[in-house]
Amino acid sequence: AYGAPVVFGPQHAASRDAVELVRVGGGVSVRDVREMRAVLARWLTGAAERAEAGARARAVVERGVGASERSLELVEGLLPARGSG
Repeated sequence: AYGAPVVFGPQHAASRDAVELVRVGGGVSVRDVREMRAVLARWLTGAAERAEAGARARAVVERGVGASERSLELVEGLLPARGSG
């Protein structure tokens, strides 16, 4: 949401958002401290790369805004009208 790229560990397959962040380049999955240091050093010293990854992360968040409301509308559309039975 803040336009910051994200680093997380390898156990993220169950998180749809984490998988999407990795897919679009807004996040990086690391296996160990060495990889984490390398990613953070790259982002801390490379403003352009950090900004690009951050923009991609923000886009993932923005695409998800309103998802709960859209899901609720879909479910409500499948329910019988109130008072009809």
